[in-house]
Amino acid sequence: GFDAALYAGATRHELGSRLAWSDNLQLQASAPLPAHWKLIHNGKLAAESTGRTFDHRLMEPGIYRLELWLDVAGAERIWVLGNPWYVGNRTD
Repeated sequence: GFDAALYAGATRHELGSRLAWSDNLQLQASAPLPAHWKLIHNGKLAAESTGRTFDHRLMEPGIYRLELWLDVAGAERIWVLGNPWYVGNRTD
């Protein structure tokens, strides 16, 4: 099935987590079908790719959310709207 998490080294942060910013935050996700991945950061498209996996290093604090889109009969349709991660400064 669908799986997505932010990693700070070996520590896994699930969807919906609140965590402090660090320079080594890596988003890793996978899906059972190839899809069009969209990473939304503070409401704007930050990265996208196509395939069964998505990996992205975060560059700054903010609110991050993943979307997965599938081609259904020639039209792109939303498949997964992930809950956000809240990545803040250490004082947030």
